[in-house]
Amino acid sequence: MINLFNGEYEFLSNFYFGKNKIFFEGLYYPTAEHAYQAAKTIIPGEMDLIRNCKTPGQAKRMASKKTGKITLRPNWDSIKDSIMLIIVINKFKDPILEEKLISTYPKQLTEGNYWHDNYWGDCNCEICSCREGLNKLGNILMNVRDNKLNIGGLFL
Repeated sequence: MINLFNGEYEFLSNFYFGKNKIFFEGLYYPTAEHAYQAAKTIIPGEMDLIRNCKTPGQAKRMASKKTGKITLRPNWDSIKDSIMLIIVINKFKDPILEEKLISTYPKQLTEGNYWHDNYWGDCNCEICSCREGLNKLGNILMNVRDNKLNIGGLFL
């Protein structure tokens, strides 16, 4: 099992800065996180603000529902998983990242975290330890990996 996306496995994180940018909906983004956060809005100026953030953390904060700095697209909750899948597919078109992702087979990929994200990952803090996270990002990564290996991954 790989349960932390850091160190040797940092490339699995949406915060990973690779040599190649992430192509999504006609634009290049510094990280998968930038692309995902920008997809939360359909207002071009707001998307540009997120795309131009210096770090993925800044992009995430700018697009946070709590900050209210962007106009959240009305159908966001119904499309966010599909958006993440598209972004992850695009990220791993890079041959170096693709090879690294494939090399994780057959390990379980779980985005372990401590920031209470039990939707995209599985939080390991004391508060969350009594429940298992949905690990949507880990499942998407394994799905993309399995499709690349032609072993029955199912796109969502």
